[in-house]
Amino acid sequence: MGNTDLDRLAAARHVALTTFRRDGTAVPTCVWICREGDTLYVITHAGSGKVKRIRGNARVEIAPSDGRGRPQGGASSAVAVVADDEESIKRASALIRRRYGIQYPLLRSLMGLRGIRTGRPVAIRITDPQPIPAPVSGS
Repeated sequence: MGNTDLDRLAAARHVALTTFRRDGTAVPTCVWICREGDTLYVITHAGSGKVKRIRGNARVEIAPSDGRGRPQGGASSAVAVVADDEESIKRASALIRRRYGIQYPLLRSLMGLRGIRTGRPVAIRITDPQPIPAPVSGS
């Protein structure tokens, strides 16, 4: 039996990826996502805040979202690892390019023009998503 939470997240066009600062403060970011097997991938840049936070704390939360990062479904808890080896970066980039088509190189170019890039590309591997139970309200 497959992981239905993984299926649900992989089907989302955008996801809100929430990473955590050292003090526990949640920082959500809207990202594109792709799937290979039991792993979800995100491409970002080495100097981004989310990479720094994941290196300090591998626990993340992820939820389907609209294009502005507003959650559109329940969140899941998962484990994220920064993969900065060339093989992982090429594989994740190819998967993202296949899924998002011409939008991917256009967005990368736009980010470069706006000076948003902070370092070389890296892949973020997200594994083992598990639904976060909704809080039980008191009667």
